[in-house]
Amino acid sequence: MTLLSERLLKLNKRLKEEDYYNPKPWYFENVNILDISENAQLKSEPVVIRKAYAIRYVAEHISTPIFEDELIVGVPNQNSVEFGISIPKYLTDEERSYFERLGISEVSMYGHNPPDFSIVITKGIKGLKKEIDESLIRYLSSNVLDKCKVDELRAMSLSLEALETLSLRYADAVLAKISECTEPKRKSELFKIYENCKRVPLKPARNLWEAIQSFYTTYTLLASCGEYIPLGRLDMYFKDFYELMLKKGEKDSAVEILGSLLIKLNERNVLDSKLMTSHRKMGGLAYGISYSTYKQIKKARDITVCEYKYNEDEPPDSENNKFFGQETNNRMMTCVVGGVDEYGDDATNPLSYLLVELIYKLKLLTPTMGVRINKNTPEDFIKLIAKVLRYGQGEPVIYNDEAIIKNYEHLELPIGEVRGYSSDGCWETVLPGKGWFAYGNVWALQCLEYTMNRGVRVKTGAQESYDSGSLENFESYEDFYSAFIKHLYVQMENVRAYFIENYGITGLVAPDPLLSVIMDDCIEKGTDFYDRGGAKYQFRMLLLVGFADTVDSLAVIKKLVFEEKKLSLSELNEALLKNFDGYERLLALIKNRVEKYGNDTDYADDIGVRLLKDFSAKLKEFHGYEDRLIWTGGVGTFHVYAAWGNNTAASANGRLAYDALAPNYSPVAGEDRNGPIAAILSSNKADLTELMSGTPVDIAINENEFVGEDGIKRLEDLIKGFCESDGQILTITSQNIDELRDAKIHPENHRNLRVRMGGLSAYFVQLAPTAQDKIIERFVRAR
Repeated sequence: MTLLSERLLKLNKRLKEEDYYNPKPWYFENVNILDISENAQLKSEPVVIRKAYAIRYVAEHISTPIFEDELIVGVPNQNSVEFGISIPKYLTDEERSYFERLGISEVSMYGHNPPDFSIVITKGIKGLKKEIDESLIRYLSSNVLDKCKVDELRAMSLSLEALETLSLRYADAVLAKISECTEPKRKSELFKIYENCKRVPLKPARNLWEAIQSFYTTYTLLASCGEYIPLGRLDMYFKDFYELMLKKGEKDSAVEILGSLLIKLNERNVLDSKLMTSHRKMGGLAYGISYSTYKQIKKARDITVCEYKYNEDEPPDSENNKFFGQETNNRMMTCVVGGVDEYGDDATNPLSYLLVELIYKLKLLTPTMGVRINKNTPEDFIKLIAKVLRYGQGEPVIYNDEAIIKNYEHLELPIGEVRGYSSDGCWETVLPGKGWFAYGNVWALQCLEYTMNRGVRVKTGAQESYDSGSLENFESYEDFYSAFIKHLYVQMENVRAYFIENYGITGLVAPDPLLSVIMDDCIEKGTDFYDRGGAKYQFRMLLLVGFADTVDSLAVIKKLVFEEKKLSLSELNEALLKNFDGYERLLALIKNRVEKYGNDTDYADDIGVRLLKDFSAKLKEFHGYEDRLIWTGGVGTFHVYAAWGNNTAASANGRLAYDALAPNYSPVAGEDRNGPIAAILSSNKADLTELMSGTPVDIAINENEFVGEDGIKRLEDLIKGFCESDGQILTITSQNIDELRDAKIHPENHRNLRVRMGGLSAYFVQLAPTAQDKIIERFVRAR
């Protein structure tokens, strides 16, 4: 493997020992650009122009520190999915009041969607402004003036000027450092950084150092203006520049530049979550709600927003403290490497290898890395992945090109574009630079609770679905299952209606002309990425949540109630409402006498196959609707399987009230008794054609069982077997139980210990004690 230079070791040491423990500044919290006297005229301008001026304000006022030894410069404003966004405001009080009734505000950018960074790397600001001017001329010359398009293009141009301003401010900051520097080697480096900032992203990049600085300056401004930015296919942006350096014999320099970038991408991370302050507001990550449903959705807010604040006066397992901290460093910063190119040929390249190695050797938290595997992926690349996963704590995530691309094909999109897929902010598959992806949850286990309780949520007592009648009316399993599916379909229709009603609403209040510049078609069409019809494609995923718990619960109901008649539905529901208190014998029966999903046995697996078939059938209906949206499906929980489980009472599979759900498309912890291969075989029995957005299977293994070359070979075979059996996404988390237990007692000795959380990775020591216990329990059961 590649050796780390002294520079990278020093930068990584500072990152882990200093940066991770320093509170980060949140800029622009109390700034409204409309309050600045010279901006008085902006009140008469459209929102998108005001947003461009807000971007300019960020570029002009954000701090521009230059750190010792770094080769890439840029420090974005702090943000975090858990703790919020801080950007300059640009709405009037009256506008903000109106939009907040719709659930949106200036910070309602959706994130999740990777732009095409190659656009700015290869064209530069000058090339992009030329394209904007051409579009402006075309629209201004039209017989009918479209002022909205003209305003959007003006805003794009202003945003690019802001990007140039930020780069030149960094050049000036480097120049100041040069005047203070006395060490010749460092002074020479600073001169080169100065030249880079003067040239890029203003002009096209000519070499790896310029390309990476162009990329990171652009990322810095986007992130500083509140966007959560996935990075896309990181190796594809830079591979040609890297291979040129290899030909020149400059690998060591290239490694330092790339390593410097990866370390920069982690500088905002915080190991002690209590150092963070909350900046969450109305509209954070919101997609918008209609005023007609505002009151109802507000009542159900506990299932749509996960926001917990640490309270030292509460016990560790209180609702706040139980879930606090797991999203501290979540900025949806994912990337993928490897895979095929637009022609279907394997595109794995030397940079793919290097990026996997560097993230592993530096033990970095972000970006969350995925690798794309296809039938022509080099054997030594798969072996490298297996070696890293042996100690890699959940990354890289495995994506199977054959299965995912095949499932996208029936959407009739250009195959070359589909082959360019990457990940969004967690694991979902998206087309970088080409589509706006958003998702809505379909709560499968909650639908089962509705079926047992006439459409009522047990936790709140609220009537949230249709009244499916008394349990005594279900004379057969088929009757019961039909009622359950009807609840599921009601939810699916509600999610679809929600997306249609709010299509384009974000663009009214939180447009992003800078992001739009590096998204396909936006300049040509003169539309904002967040507008109706702005992005080239509009993807909306319906996410089936709580799959394994639902399947196992249905298996229990089918077996014990309707086949063996051990008890009635009413008796079972009484046990659930009492959280199995006094029903220990029934709980033992459930745990030991009913087959569960994930063991390659047909009883429960067939129930799962049927559920996904019925879910997919409804999705197919959506394809025929004339609503301009592309409907996709997925199965998952991301990293919030514990928080989402906190909304659902006890379930028939023996899960206690408000306990965690099984993560993603994985079996319930402890129920996959036949090992990881059986779990994979169970997951791949269903037809996943409609679920191209992703069905990740999370496998937990004990690292002591994969020792030496034989252990690595077993992991290679596991990866290949998963792909050959048409699985889509796989995570393999290898841990040492003793290390996890010691890390809870002695966190200072395990600061680099990462754990996979279903949609992201987190440092184990930053998690709440109850979350740590859940992870330890998961790996105890995996032994």
